[in-house]
Amino acid sequence: WRNEEDRHEKKLIRRAYSDCYFQYYRMQKQDINLHDAMATHIQHFIRERQNTLARQVSMLDALNPMAILQRGYSITRTIPDRSVVRNAKKVSIDQQLEILLAQGKLAVTVVRKTSDVE
Repeated sequence: WRNEEDRHEKKLIRRAYSDCYFQYYRMQKQDINLHDAMATHIQHFIRERQNTLARQVSMLDALNPMAILQRGYSITRTIPDRSVVRNAKKVSIDQQLEILLAQGKLAVTVVRKTSDVE
């Protein structure tokens, strides 16, 4: 009778070992799947942030005064206080102005002005 009990006990132990090994294997596989999912999510998150940053840098570049000058515009300022001239009515004849270009500056004297937009 003892021999029968020993066999039965060994069978239970083998089954428990097998179940434990299966559970371990399944958990290990789930861990790998979880790791892969997290890595994919993190890569997606980083890619999204890089794209957002690239768009914001592009927007800043478009608004950068030097980029505007590169497109052929200029910035005109009064001398000596360097305030930006936006209206011809705000300057006077013989007034000294500074014109900022993409490549350099010009010092000019106002000889004539009109208030019309040409």
